Amino acid sequence: MEPITNVEKLIYQLKSEQTAKYKNGIYHYTQTSLAYNSNRIEGSRLSHEHTINLFIIDNDHKQFYYRGLREFYRDPGYLTDTCLSAQDKYTAYCRHLVKGYL
Repeated sequence: MEPITNVEKLIYQLKSEQTAKYKNGIYHYTQTSLAYNSNRIEGSRLSHEHTINLFIIDNDHKQFYYRGLREFYRDPGYLTDTCLSAQDKYTAYCRHLVKGYL
């Protein structure tokens, strides 16, 4: 039996998250990135961060996200920092899964 490659691991992970409708993983983040690019092509002016804000509220960041929404006019950077933190988590997760492939 041949060892599973990192690409096969990634594909398995994406399919598993899609089937489970998991909202905190690679599949969901990839979906929002594709939505951003599609919307951009169609003329949307939303930034990537704003597109992510529409889709991602993971459990680790949920309380910070809601606080950022409540305090946006007083401290808009808080919401942005929360979204960037979630993005960093996703990036690290992707790097781990494709380690050695790229």
